Amino acid sequence: MMRSKDSTMINPINMRLRNPFQIIIPHSWTPGDTFKIVLTGATDLFHATADTLRAEILLNEKENTGEISVARGSSSSIFWVESKGKKFLPNASPQDGAIVFSELSPGEYTLFELIDENGNGKFDPLNVKKRHPSERVFRSESITVRANWTSEISPPSTK
Repeated sequence: MMRSKDSTMINPINMRLRNPFQIIIPHSWTPGDTFKIVLTGATDLFHATADTLRAEILLNEKENTGEISVARGSSSSIFWVESKGKKFLPNASPQDGAIVFSELSPGEYTLFELIDENGNGKFDPLNVKKRHPSERVFRSESITVRANWTSEISPPSTK
């Protein structure tokens, strides 16, 4: 693997034993850098040699991304945003009591809020036998994320 800015070779490359198709590259990644990966002599499951694989990865710079900041809702709320069929989870630690989705590419996003009434961390659908109603999921209107900007919104359940 090579860093394009200064042609630095990055080593070592480790393989996970549980998943041989995932490569872990321990390195401090710098936003704005371009990395080139060239895999030669790779083999498939039947030990047949594959063609050389070349890939180039450009890491987004922070000023090219935006944020969504959601005022804290119910203590049992679980939040996520979706865009073009992809799901994004918030940062691990809330900032100033708000839930923050950072380093989002500019575009349109939808915020979802699950009111997790039993606190198990997942959506529980309607259970007819136990006469238990399904948990509620609220959806916001479209949120426009712009580069170098934070969109501050209220939880969808409060509207």
